[in-house]
Amino acid sequence: MATYTQRYWAAQDLQAVSLLQNVASPGALLLNGTYFNASSSTINFTNQGFARNVSITSVNDLSTASFTVSGVQNNTVVSNSISGPNNNTVYTTDAFDIISSITVNMAVNGVKVGTGLTGFFPIINRITPNSFSISTPTSKYALAFTTEGVDGCTYQIYQSLTDLAGIGETYKSLVADSSLISVGGPYVNLTQILQQDDICADVLVKVTPAIGASTLTMEFLQF
Repeated sequence: MATYTQRYWAAQDLQAVSLLQNVASPGALLLNGTYFNASSSTINFTNQGFARNVSITSVNDLSTASFTVSGVQNNTVVSNSISGPNNNTVYTTDAFDIISSITVNMAVNGVKVGTGLTGFFPIINRITPNSFSISTPTSKYALAFTTEGVDGCTYQIYQSLTDLAGIGETYKSLVADSSLISVGGPYVNLTQILQQDDICADVLVKVTPAIGASTLTMEFLQF
């Protein structure tokens, strides 16, 4: 039976996490952005189809403030502390699946938090359901990519022989320690279909848009 998955890398939303707000004293920002999930009181990027870094934007000089973004990626706790913006946008180093809190160490005015530019589509596991199997999947699969916008996206494909979803390591660390191996790209601003014959359990796609408005549709088909 064929398996089909489609994921969409949306244009940057600078208020996806927190709407424009003032923070009167050191403490937490309201997680009330366009991606807010009322049932969990969190911001869940995976519900949008991606793991993504976080942007902090202000027209004011907040460079003396320290913001701490906390959450989860691939079932491991992730926390980034960064200096605030100065009439610009700054970004976390790590991507997040879920944002659980954003705190600041001083009073700030006119700040908003949203999606960054870089990150990953969540791991596609070729074993169904998403659990380890003794039999390494051998069926062929195809990845189709469609970019939208003149500047498009750069994307890179990684694979692993084992099931790495939810194991408590970030995608970046899994790439760094060679648990995920680069097998294609980076491809730049292309609409194409890539047919893969490789034996693997997991497929991960890293995305780096050229501009905030760049979007990408990724389709996975296992034969």
